[in-house]
Amino acid sequence: MSDRLIESALQLTILVMIGTVAAWADAPAPPVATAPAASAPSAAAAPAVPPPPAVPSTPAAASGPTAASAPTSIASPAAASAPTTPSATGALPTLHFSSSIAGDEIYDVLKASALFSALDKEKPGSPIGVRVSHIYRRTAGGTASGLMSAILTGGSLGLIPAVTNRDLSITYELVVNGSVVTRYSYQKNLTRVFSIYSTDRTHGLGDDGLAWVTGTAREFAAAAAHDPKVAALEAEYHYYYDPPRPESSAAH
Repeated sequence: MSDRLIESALQLTILVMIGTVAAWADAPAPPVATAPAASAPSAAAAPAVPPPPAVPSTPAAASGPTAASAPTSIASPAAASAPTTPSATGALPTLHFSSSIAGDEIYDVLKASALFSALDKEKPGSPIGVRVSHIYRRTAGGTASGLMSAILTGGSLGLIPAVTNRDLSITYELVVNGSVVTRYSYQKNLTRVFSIYSTDRTHGLGDDGLAWVTGTAREFAAAAAHDPKVAALEAEYHYYYDPPRPESSAAH
């Protein structure tokens, strides 16, 4: 009897253990606790700003003269333009002419210009005139080379050409009754090689020197045309000597 009870108790114990194991096997696995991922803190939402309280409208002021509204923009005054240099607009009256060098060539160049178109070599009594003068200045190198050239040229009986080197200064003056109104001067170093047997038609200047001198006449004519003193002289002459206009005569 006791053996049966013991055997039954063992069987019951085994069955309970088998059931317990089976229950553990069928039970779901407990969830694994994971650390939450660190996320960047989101920007805190700015609190909504309540709208400003409505300002009660004030009653309109009594009608009256309205104040002048301020100008929205003030235009800055335009910069004053620089005064232009007066220039001669026409021809000067009859001018006499005199020159100490290359007179014919300089005369032709000046007379071809608009300003000096009334230039006349045959009117020496005109109170207005153009006077041209020149001067040579020797240089130290030019004096030495000229002396050596003279010795070689003379020793070879003129077979070796002569050489000269000197500075030429030429001055143009516009005069009225002997008084200088304006003056322009030009200077250049000239070297000339020539044969003592050749006929000179360049006034001792050489071809290059004569070309330079006539060029200075053109420069003088152009400069005088924009000279305020010459423009004033022209205006004064026309003011006193031009015939009166018909409307001016009728007015008087």
